[in-house]
Formats: sequence, C-alpha cells, structure tokens
Amino acid sequence: MTTTKTKNKTHTPLNTEFSINSIQPPTRDKKKTKLFFSPNRFTVLSEKEDDITDNDVKNAPDINVPPAHEANQTNLTNKNKNNLPPPIFVKGTKKYSDLREAISDQIGPNSFICKSTTAHIKIQTNTSDNYRTLVHFLQDQGAEYHTFQPQTDKSIRVVIKNIHYTTDPTEILEALEEIGFTVSQVVNIKHQQTKMPLPIFFVDLAPEAISKEIFNITSLLNTKIKVEEPHKRREIPQCKNCQSYGHTKDYCSHSPRCVKCGEHHLTSLCSKSFDLPAKCALCNGSHPANYKGCAIYKELQQHRRFPPTSIHNNQHRQSTQSENQQTPPVNQQSPDSAAPAPGTKLKYSYAEATATTDDYKCIINPLLSLLTTVISNLSNLLNAKTNTTNTTTNTYTDSSLLIYSWNTNGLKNHIDELLLTLQDKRIDIALISESHFTNNYSLHLPGFRLYQTNHPDNTAHADAAIYVRSSLASHPLPKFQTDYIQSCAVFLIVNNIPLLIAAIYCLPKHNISSEQFNFYFNTLGYNFIVGGDINAKHIQWGCRISNPRGTSLLHSITTKNLKAISPPNPTYWPTSPRKRPDILDIFVTKIPSTLYSSIVNTHAPCSDHSPVLLSIDCQPLSNQYNPPPLHTHINWDNFYKSILQKTSLKVRLKRKNDIDEAVNLLTSNIQTSAWESAKPSQPRISNIILPLYIRNLISLKRPNYRNESYTKHLESLTTKDGSLWKATKHLLRIRNPPAILRNTNGNWVHSDEDKASIFANYSAETFQPHNSILFPEKINIVEQFLNYPLQMSLPPKHTSPAEVHYTISKLPRKKSPGYDLITSEILKQLPKKVIVLLTYIFNSMFRLSYFPILWKYSSIILILKPKKPPDLPSSYRPIKEKEYCTVAFLDVSQAFDRVWHAGLLFKLKIILPSNYYLLIKSYLEDRFFSVRYGSATSSPKPIKAGVPQGAVTAHLLFNIFLYDQPTLLTSLIADFADDKALIATSHDPTIASALIQEHLSLLEKWYKDWG
Repeated sequence: MTTTKTKNKTHTPLNTEFSINSIQPPTRDKKKTKLFFSPNRFTVLSEKEDDITDNDVKNAPDINVPPAHEANQTNLTNKNKNNLPPPIFVKGTKKYSDLREAISDQIGPNSFICKSTTAHIKIQTNTSDNYRTLVHFLQDQGAEYHTFQPQTDKSIRVVIKNIHYTTDPTEILEALEEIGFTVSQVVNIKHQQTKMPLPIFFVDLAPEAISKEIFNITSLLNTKIKVEEPHKRREIPQCKNCQSYGHTKDYCSHSPRCVKCGEHHLTSLCSKSFDLPAKCALCNGSHPANYKGCAIYKELQQHRRFPPTSIHNNQHRQSTQSENQQTPPVNQQSPDSAAPAPGTKLKYSYAEATATTDDYKCIINPLLSLLTTVISNLSNLLNAKTNTTNTTTNTYTDSSLLIYSWNTNGLKNHIDELLLTLQDKRIDIALISESHFTNNYSLHLPGFRLYQTNHPDNTAHADAAIYVRSSLASHPLPKFQTDYIQSCAVFLIVNNIPLLIAAIYCLPKHNISSEQFNFYFNTLGYNFIVGGDINAKHIQWGCRISNPRGTSLLHSITTKNLKAISPPNPTYWPTSPRKRPDILDIFVTKIPSTLYSSIVNTHAPCSDHSPVLLSIDCQPLSNQYNPPPLHTHINWDNFYKSILQKTSLKVRLKRKNDIDEAVNLLTSNIQTSAWESAKPSQPRISNIILPLYIRNLISLKRPNYRNESYTKHLESLTTKDGSLWKATKHLLRIRNPPAILRNTNGNWVHSDEDKASIFANYSAETFQPHNSILFPEKINIVEQFLNYPLQMSLPPKHTSPAEVHYTISKLPRKKSPGYDLITSEILKQLPKKVIVLLTYIFNSMFRLSYFPILWKYSSIILILKPKKPPDLPSSYRPIKEKEYCTVAFLDVSQAFDRVWHAGLLFKLKIILPSNYYLLIKSYLEDRFFSVRYGSATSSPKPIKAGVPQGAVTAHLLFNIFLYDQPTLLTSLIADFADDKALIATSHDPTIASALIQEHLSLLEKWYKDWG
C-alpha cells in the first residue's frame, strides 16, 4: 500500500525534480560551436524505459569514472563539498581550451574546476544554477556525459518500524505532517517471499533541515516506534541507457547501448532473435550487459568492498611490502648515509622540496633525519622483542586444534577466500554462520567434510555449517533446527577427552529466553565448544552495550557453569553510519581446565563480520583411512614378473582344504605382487607457505581456469554418448548425510566402530528367512527331501584357460573390488600361468562340489534410502542393491535378503545334476559378511538367508526360487527382480478387479509357504 502526496514547494517531488529533459534553456545570443566528437546518435534517444530511482545512486562507482575528490584552485577550495552540486563527466572532447572558453562564457571563468582522465573530463561547478546552465549547454552541444541527481533535490527516506501493518499509510502521513514534517510518500513493506505486509513503513521526507529530527521520534499513533535509516543497496546501480555502472538513465546523455546485443540502439528496439547468443556491451562476453557474473561487475564489487583508500588496502599494501621486500629499495638510504657530513651543502630538487611535510623536514634538517632513523630502528627492535615474547607464550603449535568462526553472510561470494584462509592458516575446523545453504545447494571444499543445518523453511538464509579437515576423526551429531537457533555439531576425541564442537547461528528477530538456551545446551553433552554469531551482546564479554538476548545468554551461562570466550576486538562492522562495531561472534565452552585456549581476531577475509580464531592446546585423533584398490600406480611390468615368480602350478587340489589353501595363497601372491610393484607416491604437502603475491596470482588464476575448464566441459556434452545425461545426473544428485545412529540403550553413537557394529547386527537379522514360513510341517517336508540320496549323474564338464581368460576380459573396469581389494584391472593383467592355476582351482571346485570359503566373504557398505530418517538402521540398504524404474504393484519386502536357503535347494535339487547342486549348496552355506563404515569394519556375521547380491548368480537363483509361483490364464504376471505387476483385462472393471484379486489370493498362499 502506498500513499503519495504532492504539494506546491520550491523543489519538485522525488525523482521528478530534476532530469536532463526537464531543464529549461536560458536565452543565448552567442553562436554555438562544435566542441565534441559526434557519436552515432539516434532520435529515439529520448524514448523512456523503466529505471531504478536515483536514491540508490550515492557515491556509486562508474566503470570509467575517476575519483571525485580533488582540491580546487579557485573559490571552490574552501567550499563545503556537501553543498556543491554533483559533478558532470564529459567524454569525447575535441579541444579542451575551446571547451574551457565556452564554459567560461556560459557560467564565468571562476565558477568551475576540471579534472581530466583518458576517458572523461570531470567538471565541478560551484552553484546549482551554474550546474543547470552547464547541463543545458552540454545538451545543446550534443555532448556525451552523465551526472547525478543534486543532493538538495533528493528526498530523505527513513524506515519506521513497529507500526501495525493494518495501519493506513495516509494516517501515518497525516500524523507526521501534524508535527511539522513534509512527507511526500509512505509505503508499507511486504515480505519478499510470502508477500505478506510487515510492520515496517518507508517514509520519504522533503530535503529540509527539520527532516533530520524524525530520528528523535519514539512514538506515533499511540505506538512505540523505531526510526532508522534504510539499508543501503549492495548492488551497484546500472544505467539502462548506456549500460555503464554508477549512474542512472535519467541523468545519462551517452549514446544508447542494447543490453542484449551490445549495439548502439535502445533495448526496446533490438531485433535480435532469442536463439542468437547475447553480447555484453561492457566486456564483449556472451551474456547480457546486466549479468551479475560479468567480469566488469565483479571487479567493481571488489573495488567497492575494498577501495584503494581504505584501511584494508593500506594494511594489505603494508603486509605485501613487508613480505615481498627482502632487500631495501634502490633509492632507500642506509642509516649511515641518512645524515650528511657537517658543512655539506644540501641539494634537492623542486619535487623533493614540494613533497610531503615529513619528507621535507627530513631533507632540510639532517639531525631530524638521524633522529627519525634511530627511533625507527628502536621501534623495530621493540616490535621484534614483543613478537618473540608472544611467540614463546600463547601462540598455537602444530599440535593445536584451530577452530575458525566466521559469519560469511552468504558463503557463495567468499568461498575462494575461505579455502585460501583454511589452507594458509592450517585451520582444522571452520564454523560458518549464515552460509545460505539449502537442502539442494551447498559448497564442498577439497580436503574438508561438510556438515550443515539449514533453516527449517529451506530458504537461502540463516543456517549454520561446519567444515572439518578430512584427516580428523570426526562424527556428526543430530541437528538442532528451529526458527530461532540453527546448529550442527561434530564429535571428536582430543587428548583422550570426548569433545563436541558446534556451529550456531541465532536470527536477531527472535526473542530467545534463558530456558531456550538451557534446552539447547542440554543437548550438547558434557564437554563442548559452541561458536558462531549468536547476536547476543553483553558487557560481560566485552560488548559495547547489553541487549536482552545477551542477558538471557549470560543467565544460562551462569546457571550451567559455562564460560564465554570472546575476541578482544569487534567482529561486526556495520555499513550504516548510525550503527557501531561490536562483538557478536563468540564461543561458549564447557571444557576441562587442562585444555588451554586462546582467541584472536583475524581481519581478512571479511564480510560485514570479521572472523575469529580459537586455538585449543590439544592433539585430535586422526582418521584411519581404508587402503585404496590395488591397481593405483602399479608398474605392470614389475607386477607381471613378480606374480609369475611367486606362482607355482604344483599344487595339491584333492581335498576341500586344499582348495581353500590354494585360494588363500593365490590371493596373497596377487596382493603382495601388487603392493611391491606399486609406484611410491610422494606425500602431498598442502601447507606450503607461498609469498603473498604468488597467492594473489593463484587466487586470480584459479577462477579463470575453472571457468574455462567448465565451459569446455559443457561444450563437449552430447546426447550421443550419454555424457549429457551423466552431467545432469551429477548436478542433480544430493549427497547422503552421514549416519547418525542410536545404540540399544537409546544413546547416540559417535565412532565408526559402533556404527559398523549396529549395521552388522541389523543386517544379520535381515539375512534370515521370513518367520511366516518357519512352521514345522513345511520344514520337515523340505529337509526330508534334501536328505534323500542324489541320483547318479555324469561328471561336470571342465572349463579351460581360454574360457577363464575370456570371462576375465569381459569384467567391467569400474567393478568395485571385495575385501581383498583385487580389481578387475589386476585380473586382466595376470599372466597365462596364473590363468592356468585359476583353471585348476575351478575344475577342482566342480569335481569336489565345493566353493572356497574365502570367496564367500562379503564386505557391505550401506547407504541411506531416499526420504528415510537417518537415525534408523532400517533406513539404509546395501550399496549394490538397485532401484528400478518400473511401476510395481507388488514389492516383496527384502526379497533378495530373505530367500530361504533350504527352500531354494529344495527346488534346485529337482532341476540340477548332483555335482552342480552340491556346488551351489556349498556356495550358499557358511557365508559370512562384515559391514564397513568409514574407517571401521565390523566383526564377521553369518548369512543364513538370501542370495549373494552383486554376484552373477544372484538374479538366476532368485528367479529359480520364484519359478513355481502360481499363474492364471485370466491374468498376466510380470516380474522384474523383486517387483511384480499383475495385469488383467476386461471390458468390465469389476471383472478385471475380481481376476486380479483371485491371483492375489493364490500368491498370498504361495508366499506364506515359501516366503
């Protein structure tokens, strides 16, 4: 809802007071001369397009605009710059002397000052009348220029909070006018996503001195209110006429540029078709000119965050000089040469004499120069002494646990800075507030694990995240996810002490009581460190003032005997001049006194918050990595010679134990040969300290390289080889969160060993026949049949080395190895001698009807099922089990895992020869498995039911088990793995349903008998 009121005043309303087309030309008698180069101009230049207001343009940088801070040599020198009209930037001047003379004729010779660059001439006038006269003169001359809205014409915009959103804006306007304010507009603000009105109103006041008094108002319409300045827009305004940044269309007289094709015409007149690529008018890239990923825009944003005259750049420049300057500069004098000999006549140039005051004194007075050198040397000695003292007392060592806390206010724009900082400072754990992650969007860093807790509404705001170095043995804990607190935590072991480390973020708009803080701290256990932006201020931990949340947090800390650790300097640096820096990022800890901690501020990188670094004097446990597959970096020639030398064909294969021993020896020989032939890999050193200028070059080079590589990758995608589908699948995939499980006592488990044990116990219960089929009558029938003597049959046909070699050659390259780590690539490199030995073993297995126990051992990795709770073991499935894209009307629960072995052998005995039957029986009996989770492997568990998943025989055995399921002529049954579809057709849907029900009844009886 908006209320606008216009009155007759000396100034015009907002955004209509002054523009290029609204200036009335004065009477001129002098003949005009051509002072500027004529651009390719069009008559459609006067056509209007929608644009943003010029209230957003205040000291905004332009692409080619020089800094607007120069000292005037005329009467502008002593004039307050805030009272000056805005400057005018003109380009395309033919001859400056003619332009200066023409301007002098228009407004007088002492009424302006100019500054020239290669792109513009900046003209600063002394009065508003001269400014308007000059603008009209430039317009008559057809000059290309741009300027800004005069400060005296800009309305003053304020924000009034806490007025109920149902209040009519007209009432607010009238109430403000009753107390003496001139109001032009009142607007009710709506939520960006929900579009619901908020108790916030924008008020535009006339540019009068009394308007500043509105900040002193505390009540309006019988309501307590708060009046604040609006937040400044972070985006740099862009002209929709010439597409340049830093000014708007209403004050631009440059030739138009199209935002789509970059040509010299208005965007509304562009005839470019949609299938043609866009072209940027600024960088000539293949994107529209208003694309926020444009290199020009990114450079301006970086320049805006860290301008050349800021303290940040001064410190950066000093640190760069201190790191790069190994030797004194060429023109730097040594202390001995700083003071000339007595009686020596000083000679210095005009430039030296007109240098800064300090340099001038050093040149004039040799004693002062000598004194300055002595003081400088003494200061360096004191600094070195201080640094040495600090280094020997409380700085962190290589064994310290370094915890880095930073409110990034959106990590997307700071990801490269964060990665460089983590590597440069050897950070172990990074606690990130306001990462703006969602369930479908996150940023992963190489060498770190990511744990995140998003806002409950799953929008890109608030939230907390933790980056943990991959080498640390860390385990995730349940998330704390509410509207007022988002927190994620990990569990570590430091100095044999269990320690929980959590990242936290609290939105400032919520009121959090001490009871809510107590409830949160109770979920963290006994020893913990919580760090992040809590938005709680209190003088107890060094804040400038205290707020209600800080009081609640202090009460919770006091009652629970906790400790608040805060940095010595502010961490929040507001952009509004009405706000002051303060400490918002703190740590709340409950750790033993034996763990010494220290905290410091780090001022780079920086958003509106600066990071803090907490060091804990302890040694965290490292991860125990699983050995990689054996084919990594193997010298195949050496492997061939080694395995050939270790293999002997003189093996005894007459008993079952002989087969097990031969298989064990062959497996050991392959593993040993692979490890002996592996190329030694150099350890990767990730903590190399490079000079600062090299790190800066790398930080600039990496984004360009990533963009080029990604562009080439996208151009290479095609639908012919499936690469486009693979890339799409990779982009849309969502990483599974780490397992968070409870033990039988209901407590959360942290270690990989405990999680692997829980998964193994659950899987052991899964690999059992269905209880519904284990009734005595059925079991007796099956066992009685299995105990019958086998019929006589011909001996099985032996295999040959050629058949074994052919089978190995058809193995997929990316087939995951078993627990022995022998991949298909290694099998394909085996010499003929080993192939012959394998053939001997296979033929002996056929002859003795025995399957070696070593090949019946399985290693299982479980993954989370989609949309299942991660704290239940039943929510996970083996990694080799597939999901099928068929429509299933019936889904047999755990069909592969619960196949009844006795029932399967009952059916196999009917159709298979005795030798093959006995081999399959040996294959199914005495099977074991273990679950691998992280770096831990569970103890072996027996498999009493199911067919081996991932094996080539799995689907064959399962289909044999189902071959006698009932079928009807009136319906069709379609099976695909464990999915079934029953189809029946009829003209009458009732009859079709009856046919399906008849078939379902028969299947129900069959499954009760066989599972």
